[in-house]
Amino acid sequence: MAVKRKDKRGRILRTGETQRKNGLYEFRYTDADKKRHSVYDMDLASLRKKEEEIQDFLREGMNYAEGEITVIQLLERYISLKRGVRYHTQKGYQFVMGVVKKDAFGERMIRDIKMSDAKLWFIKLYDEGYAYTTIASIRGVMKPAFQMAYEEDIIRKNPFAFRLDIIPNHTKNRVALTPKQQADFLAFVEQDKHFCRYADEIKILLGTGMRISEFCGLTIADLDFENRRPVTKVLS
Repeated sequence: MAVKRKDKRGRILRTGETQRKNGLYEFRYTDADKKRHSVYDMDLASLRKKEEEIQDFLREGMNYAEGEITVIQLLERYISLKRGVRYHTQKGYQFVMGVVKKDAFGERMIRDIKMSDAKLWFIKLYDEGYAYTTIASIRGVMKPAFQMAYEEDIIRKNPFAFRLDIIPNHTKNRVALTPKQQADFLAFVEQDKHFCRYADEIKILLGTGMRISEFCGLTIADLDFENRRPVTKVLS
């Protein structure tokens, strides 16, 4: 019968756990690439919390490698790799996650998703009242997430790699204001008791085509007042 190892206080140590002479606890484990690692702590309880996190991470990695994760988990993994994205992009991710989490489709295993399943899901969303542009935005997150899994050999094909022509597109092309319409609009703004306070801002938006968020983010350093133009920034 194997003798169970104990620490200096007589507590039985688990597989992979040891205690050094100075009292430091060590836990050794092997990762998915067969490489050995160790974590340390002076407190056994704290060490075991680290062990639990490691075991969860290893299980997640194994499940991902086998395609045994849900659509929700794949999206979480994909989004977690995005750093430094803009505020509106973050909001877009949150919206898509919200849609997927409240739909049964989100609980399906990614290895079981076929292209017909993805198409039927979009048709279902359309029938539930989601607009074409909204579904296109959802696809804009789902497709690269599954592409990531495809490129890592987790799935054989990307089920969202198709044109979004399975649902009607009722969106209309935006038409720019004519010079007369712009003049009429500015005349209204300047004469209105409420909107006249925003006349300068509206003129800049009309004249530059900037988004409101871009306009609100402008600083003095962004403008070349002498040459009446934006500062040209050179990307490194």
